[in-house]
Amino acid sequence: RNRTEIVEMLLAHTQTAVNLQSDNGDTAVTIAAHTENVDLLNMLLAFPGVNVNQQDKLGRTALMVASDNGFVTIVEKLLACADIDISLQDERGLSALHFASSRGHFGIAKILLTQPGINVNTKTKSGVSALQYANMYQRLEIVNMLLARTDIFVDHTDMDGKHALASARQALQQANKPLKNPAESVGERLFEAVGRNDEVAVENLLKLATRADINYQNEKK
Repeated sequence: RNRTEIVEMLLAHTQTAVNLQSDNGDTAVTIAAHTENVDLLNMLLAFPGVNVNQQDKLGRTALMVASDNGFVTIVEKLLACADIDISLQDERGLSALHFASSRGHFGIAKILLTQPGINVNTKTKSGVSALQYANMYQRLEIVNMLLARTDIFVDHTDMDGKHALASARQALQQANKPLKNPAESVGERLFEAVGRNDEVAVENLLKLATRADINYQNEKK
């Protein structure tokens, strides 16, 4: 039997603890979100008393997990629950919007921003907003979407004391600025990304890089 059949059999017994947590704090709902198992999630959400906001030992909810992994359908199913709490934060202060913004999951960030009562200016414990995360990882579509909101607070400062708006504008300008010649574009950006230890940018640039890009040398020595 597969997992869904086993869960269905267990849920047929009213004594089943649907919100029982593992050693890591995972519930059946969290596991369904982790594995993108829509059928299992549907079954669990139909069970009376299920807690969709249960947090694991890191403070993460099923919604955060799905937002982090880019599972759009799971996010939509969870947001359809009347008691879903989109304002919850994990032990570092990250919300579902922080996860979607840092990972560059534009569709999920867009869905989250349509939810009533969402606070787009929530900060992590280290003082970073979703806008700053999107800017930090150069998620420019999400930066633009957040800046278009009338309730966005652009006076937040990051750990270097830079204002969110100034940093976002700089990132957008950097992305659109013409480089010295087309052959240097990917190589130069790859060089800069390695220099600032931006693992996400390096990973994305390597997908586009040629041998010449990888062997690019900066003029400054």
